[in-house]
Amino acid sequence: MRKQLQQLQRRVDELDVMLTATVVHPEWFNADVLPAAQDWVEGEIAAVEAEQLELIKRGEENENSRLGGRLIFRGETLVLSSVY
Repeated sequence: MRKQLQQLQRRVDELDVMLTATVVHPEWFNADVLPAAQDWVEGEIAAVEAEQLELIKRGEENENSRLGGRLIFRGETLVLSSVY
């Protein structure tokens, strides 16, 4: 999971550089396509960030499931360990 998150973060960083280039140096781009290019890059960043968030949530759910089978709580008090 960590490797996947690192790859996704690298992709976000690459896309962010592209977006920054469209803002800092708009003269590098055809004025007719610049707004569409910026929209596309922003959409790609949002999609990759959503994928990152989903991966993080899935990892937290897996961790909670793994720990959930080990301890039994009643309210805030540990009653019994289910793994001996």
